[in-house]
Amino acid sequence: MYGLEAIRAANGWTISFLGILVVFSALTFLSVVMANLNRVLDLIDKAQAFLAKKRLEKLVEKPSDYATPEPKSTSPGVVHLNFKEKELMEYFELITRKLGEPFSLAELLEKAEERGINKPHSGLYLLIKKGLIAECEGECMGFYCWQKDVKVDVDRNGEEN
Repeated sequence: MYGLEAIRAANGWTISFLGILVVFSALTFLSVVMANLNRVLDLIDKAQAFLAKKRLEKLVEKPSDYATPEPKSTSPGVVHLNFKEKELMEYFELITRKLGEPFSLAELLEKAEERGINKPHSGLYLLIKKGLIAECEGECMGFYCWQKDVKVDVDRNGEEN
């Protein structure tokens, strides 16, 4: 047996049609998935945003708590800085104005590195050590804010060129 008789005897026509049906079904399924992929991804993004919002609501019951944080140490005093330290403090103040108070130290360091501040870790450590930045209390625990009652005295004699 040869030719069309051999194909018919071995169920070749049925197998060919089933193969074509499987290929076209798979291509149809793939095109439907690709056509609706943007909707699925938008749904996933909305679900993640909703879950993040719920987690944030659990952490903070009232958003007004972040508006007026109370720093831990409120003893008034004078901090002596040289010109470079004062300039560094002003850079960090500019960054924290955009971040808002209270702020995360990790986020502050990341923004400082992006802006090219030289040795931001040691500069931030200096500001904390001098008492210009302190950890907040209450609901804001773990975040930091600027001390409002500290006077900064700039020593121009220590200025380096």
